[in-house]
Amino acid sequence: MIVGEMREGQGSVKKGSGVTLTYSSTYNFLVVTDDKYTDRETVLFNTPGLPIVGVVYGYIQAVCTGIDAKRRKDEPTYWDVTCTFETGKEEQQQNPSDPDSPDPLTWLPVFSVDSFETRDRVLKTDFSPSPKKCVNSANTPFSDPLVVTDTLCSFSFTQFENASQTLKTIMARNDCVNTASLTVGIDVYAARTLKINVTKAEKGYFMGAAAWRIEYRCTYDPGTWDEDRLDVGPVVTGGESCVDLKNKFKIIGNLNGSGVQTYGDPATLTFRTKRQLDFSFIRTA
Repeated sequence: MIVGEMREGQGSVKKGSGVTLTYSSTYNFLVVTDDKYTDRETVLFNTPGLPIVGVVYGYIQAVCTGIDAKRRKDEPTYWDVTCTFETGKEEQQQNPSDPDSPDPLTWLPVFSVDSFETRDRVLKTDFSPSPKKCVNSANTPFSDPLVVTDTLCSFSFTQFENASQTLKTIMARNDCVNTASLTVGIDVYAARTLKINVTKAEKGYFMGAAAWRIEYRCTYDPGTWDEDRLDVGPVVTGGESCVDLKNKFKIIGNLNGSGVQTYGDPATLTFRTKRQLDFSFIRTA
């Protein structure tokens, strides 16, 4: 099969949502088949060199949203093919190492920051120009710790994956953190700073290939998704009560991380409350 010249068709720019501009255009191709019995599905799905629906092209990153093919009545081996492109609908981009592949399992997802998540955190030091520890004037912790609510940004992406994997495998990725650092573009995310959620998964045929189409959301916490707690309590290892410096009153005492009372700062105990996962299944390059 031969793809003939590409002729530019129509183009337009219109206002999208918010302050965005949406660009749309069409390109026309002439496809010459080997014989007059070639069907339209073969032309649409198996013609080398034609754009692939769902993949981003060009310097403006427009996604191919549709391909129409029409056979010429006077010459049945000639097909006029029109490809439509739009911006603002990007989900996938070509893999630089295999830019013409029609296999969706080689495409790279487009990452989009589109939501946020809140998380409560115990405040250890405040945000004063000279940060102060969140303790009372006797340098002991408050009975009710100061808690702040952080707003964390999330980015979403859609990825095509092997149809042979099970639904349980996909669902097991939900609510996990990255076990090692992950590079997305020019950004490097340290271990346990990204939490992934599976928001949608469907199995079907995409560009003629069986695959899972899975939607994910990752939420970034620069302080990791671990939980920190100050090592404080009313007793030490062995059950004896914590007391003040004069050994007169029982207090909520600072502990050194080994169950021993200290009159200095308490130790910080860190707990990994999220399951860890190897994020290498995410195609970032």
